[in-house]
Amino acid sequence: MRRFDLLRSCGVLAAGLALVGCPEPPPPCATHDDCGELQFCADETFCLDVFDRTYDITMVEATVPATGTTGGPWDPEDSSDPDMIAVFGIPAVFDENDEIVEPEEAVQTSVLDDTTNPMWNEGGEVTFRQGRAFTINLFDFEGDGTATFMGGWIWETDEALVQLVRQLGEDQIVGSGSFSTTFRIDPPR
Repeated sequence: MRRFDLLRSCGVLAAGLALVGCPEPPPPCATHDDCGELQFCADETFCLDVFDRTYDITMVEATVPATGTTGGPWDPEDSSDPDMIAVFGIPAVFDENDEIVEPEEAVQTSVLDDTTNPMWNEGGEVTFRQGRAFTINLFDFEGDGTATFMGGWIWETDEALVQLVRQLGEDQIVGSGSFSTTFRIDPPR
């Protein structure tokens, strides 16, 4: 009769074998200060890397001025407020020949007609990657399928993205002049 030592390790059942390459468990933490500079403290339990992780991001709302950039109505043809749409995610990276090196990863909200204060509460998944920016842009969507850029925000550095992630689950409000938006990053899966 053969005797087998069964060992459960890294989710694999092994028979008398020493498994190598098993990942170390994440370090424990109580706060973000307990983690490395590119990590966050998940549920006050353990440190996780910020990058190469998918987050659920929700666009809550935005506020834009009552008048367009020319001082008149956003939609001069019918003197109405803008038909607002938000696009957020990771912009594409281009080389010196304007060839795409890294593709865009973007999420788009629905269009909310005739409003300077859209309330979306819509979102999608975005994977943060080290060395890549995160953007939120607001547009006035036109009936012909075109959109006019209204304003936006960019987080260009790894440190800026780490700070965003460390505010998981909290509404984030960013603004510039009379433009503002509220969004939320929820924990990764």
